[in-house]
Amino acid sequence: MKKSLLAHSTELNSNIFRSANKAERKHTKISLWLICLLLLGGMFGANAQTTFNYTGGQQTWVVPAGVTSVDIECWGAQGGASQSGTAVGAKGGYAKGTLAVTPGETLYIYVGGQGTASGGAGYNGGGTGATTPRGGGGGASDVRQGGTALSNRKIVAGGGGGCWTCATYPGGAGGGTSGSNGGGGSFGYGGTQTAGGNGFVVGAPWNGTLGNGGSTGTYTVSGGGGGYYGGGAGLGAGGGSSYIGGVTNGTTTAGQKSDNGQVIISYCASACCYTAVAQETNPLHTAATGCSNGTFKLGAGAWYDITVTQNTWYNFTWANGGANNSGFCAAPQDGNAVGFNTNQSPWFSGTTTKLRVSAIRTSATWVATSATMTYRYTQLSYNPLETTVTPTGTCGGTSVTLKVNDKVGKGGVIDHSNWAVGSSAPAGYSFNETTAGENALISGTDPWGKTTVIWEGRASGDGNGDGGWNSSNVPIDNTKMYRYSVWVKRTVQGTAGRCYFGLQSNTGGATNLANAVDGNPYFWYSGTPAGVELPTGEWVLMVGYVHPVNYTGGTEPTSGRYLLNGGKFGGIYGDYKWTPGTTSASLRTYLFYSDATAKQQWVYPRIDVVDGSEPTIADLLAGFDKYDGLADGASWQWYSGSCGGTAVGTGASVTVAPSSTTRYFVRAEGGTYCAGTTNCKEADVIVNPAVANPTIIPGSSTTFCSGGSVQLTASDVNLAGSALNFTGGQYLNFGNPPALKITGNQTIEMWLKPSNLAAGRQNPYDKAYGGEGTITQEPDGTLNYYYGTNGGNAMNYQGFGSVSTLTQGQWNHIALVRDFTNNQLRWYINGTLTSTATPSYFPAVAGGNPVRIGLGYTGVGYEGQIDEVRVWNVARTTAEIQANMNKPIQAGTAGLAGYWRFDETTGTVVVDASGNSNPGTFGSPAPTWVNPSGAPMVPSYTWSPATGLNTTTGPVVTASPTSNQTYTVTAASPYGCANGTRNQAVTVTPNAAVSSVTAGTTPQCIGSTTTYTANGVVLGGGTGAWSSSNGLVATVNASTGLVTAVGAGTCNIIYTVTGGCGGTK
Repeated sequence: MKKSLLAHSTELNSNIFRSANKAERKHTKISLWLICLLLLGGMFGANAQTTFNYTGGQQTWVVPAGVTSVDIECWGAQGGASQSGTAVGAKGGYAKGTLAVTPGETLYIYVGGQGTASGGAGYNGGGTGATTPRGGGGGASDVRQGGTALSNRKIVAGGGGGCWTCATYPGGAGGGTSGSNGGGGSFGYGGTQTAGGNGFVVGAPWNGTLGNGGSTGTYTVSGGGGGYYGGGAGLGAGGGSSYIGGVTNGTTTAGQKSDNGQVIISYCASACCYTAVAQETNPLHTAATGCSNGTFKLGAGAWYDITVTQNTWYNFTWANGGANNSGFCAAPQDGNAVGFNTNQSPWFSGTTTKLRVSAIRTSATWVATSATMTYRYTQLSYNPLETTVTPTGTCGGTSVTLKVNDKVGKGGVIDHSNWAVGSSAPAGYSFNETTAGENALISGTDPWGKTTVIWEGRASGDGNGDGGWNSSNVPIDNTKMYRYSVWVKRTVQGTAGRCYFGLQSNTGGATNLANAVDGNPYFWYSGTPAGVELPTGEWVLMVGYVHPVNYTGGTEPTSGRYLLNGGKFGGIYGDYKWTPGTTSASLRTYLFYSDATAKQQWVYPRIDVVDGSEPTIADLLAGFDKYDGLADGASWQWYSGSCGGTAVGTGASVTVAPSSTTRYFVRAEGGTYCAGTTNCKEADVIVNPAVANPTIIPGSSTTFCSGGSVQLTASDVNLAGSALNFTGGQYLNFGNPPALKITGNQTIEMWLKPSNLAAGRQNPYDKAYGGEGTITQEPDGTLNYYYGTNGGNAMNYQGFGSVSTLTQGQWNHIALVRDFTNNQLRWYINGTLTSTATPSYFPAVAGGNPVRIGLGYTGVGYEGQIDEVRVWNVARTTAEIQANMNKPIQAGTAGLAGYWRFDETTGTVVVDASGNSNPGTFGSPAPTWVNPSGAPMVPSYTWSPATGLNTTTGPVVTASPTSNQTYTVTAASPYGCANGTRNQAVTVTPNAAVSSVTAGTTPQCIGSTTTYTANGVVLGGGTGAWSSSNGLVATVNASTGLVTAVGAGTCNIIYTVTGGCGGTK
């Protein structure tokens, strides 16, 4: 069922665009003067409007001060259909006119409700149908002045009649001076200006009456439409009549509105109601060129046309206007002013070439004085939206590409930059068509007149899918809110054809806000044809939201349909929320059920995460998607050191190769039409350090006998770099960047070395205890985590304790995990899971508090050292925490929202090593640097060769080689940069050995000599010597083995190794 839309909304042209802070983020601001915009340069400029949608009750509107005339548009409601599917009741009528009013008086607005399929009467005069079923009549929409009676109606739009078996017994359309008759047999007649339409049976309750449609009575028929006079009841009931007798310049048309009715009141909200009517005859015009002002004279009560430069803003200054002259208006004469900056200077598209500047007044007469108009035209470059760094983390001296996102093709998390003219679906999109050729991508003009690629649906009359697309699924975090939007234009209405706007997901749908799963979710679809719901030839921005999986609220107020210059003019049927298990989703929008003539166009589809970084609705209406960021002749300029510091390059992308972590800046500069200089956007290049060479400490001598061993220990490498020391009151401030406004899954990790637990409750990490989350260190050494649904430091919130305690004076690793996916909170200390709990609230609510480290809501400053702070927007697992707590994380790791190593060692700014550009600045007083840090961040060690080692990994190995060996230990870089290495030689002494002795000449005569030889001698670090067993028989030279026979007899000649490894041989 279609849901009731918002009651009403007021849109001023000056308010539907960006707020000052948004504008400052998006583009350069300059001081401007412009009082108002006068549409089409006439006597009356309706630059404000209030829209009233169906509520089921009376609504009121108080006429603003200074307003004496309003334009009113009314649409009656559609009649009910007795069937489901494509059958519909008759559409409501349209009426328009101008009503004289008095400032401060109250007008009474009645917006008609659609009749139901089960005979329910539409609010404000719809007739009741039978419940068998027959369609109820649609209610009229009207505005009353001076009271609430039917006689006080000044303008009425008639409601459509209900129907039964609608193709055979259609209802009569509402509207026109006489409502239309129903169709088929036994029909009801339309209401007129003097009487209600007769029922199929003449008389009460079947006849329509003043304000009311005829009803079913004892017959099973459909209800007549409400109206000035209602339509009669019948199988196909009559439509109610419209009324324009209480307004001037009135017109009325039958059969224009599907669904519920609507009323729009437009009026002039400023002195632009009183504008000049005479042309200036002596302007003395000097044209503006480049950055030079132009001037012209504008006499009292006069106007003057100047030629404008397209795609520019105009800045005007009015001087010497006279007591009764309140300023001026500027109106395009051959195009539309399609946007404003925050100071109300009009922007002119490529179709505008002439501007009429007119004096204005607020009193009854002009003062006969002249004024000089000074003007300048300006093109503003938009501030750079975002930057990318490729690769995110690098090694010193490696080339890195910096690129500024100029918004072209950037549709949030979907991309349309690859749309190209032709008949093929671009990558990431699939055609919705029944017959080939119902889709084409053409060169056309966007809502602001810029030439770009437009998607066009061209119906063939097959009655099914007639154009449009399904985008590919993109990753979705179902704990976050997303906004869907796309511009659509119905170029040919045809006689049939609905516009559809919705989504699809990997779970096969979404959950509506009544908690029912919808397998075919559409935010909105039009009637057939769309008619005033999508005015022919006008671009309309369609907007809908998908909320987090456990969302309990209503439809976002900014959901709806927007006209470029008119603001919000219609609603949607409702928002959705993610179904559990959703991990990816798509955007889809179609032309469907059309005749062979209908055509529809789309441009600039978007799916945006709603986290504060997305463009506002005002941004989208003001042309966010059409810009490439630069004014004509401007260029992107890159700097290092500071914004405007050392120039490093020009263009949308540059290549740099810094030797250390460096912050770069980009901004738009120059331009043909005084574009000026924008603010800068930062780009951080994270240069990962090389790992230091380790020291090898032997456990004993590295020279030993064969079979021995030595323990080798690698040390003196700590990847923690430096740390920060807090002594109470010091802190770091990170502001409130979107990346840290985490409302879904979350992990917070850091190393803490508390020095004074007893100092009180301290906040090592603080955001908001009733919002995104805060960590509190308690005096007993336990930790508490708080988060909640307030967005700030107030109720409601949940507390969750660690149970286990920190050790004072030692480094402790802590990790808090908020795992909404698995419905669990987890505390870890030094990698050990210490406690769990069930979340009380989901999601958390983001607020405006800054992220701070070292000082928080308790007011007690942290005392101790802090290092390696990591904030994730995912729930890290036990294994992930344990595997990474002792080593750094690479920039760009999935889910890493913020990462501060504190390795700068100097200065007052800490860089975000996640690659997300969330730097922190020192507060006052400031923490101090500790270098080196003692946090146990160690590399992985590998040893080679493996020969003789008990293991090849880890800081400690035992080497037992059988021969001399040189070992190399490598301390690996966790970033893929240069490793640290160290060599250690190990000397192995073999065991002593003698295998045999070769004798010389034997037997030997006395006095003769001969030489013995020792074979297989291994000294093993000892000494070898010859000896004789009987020196009376023979002597031997101990070193050479020369034997001399000295007497008769027998003896042994012996070779002995002594003092070596393995004993005497």
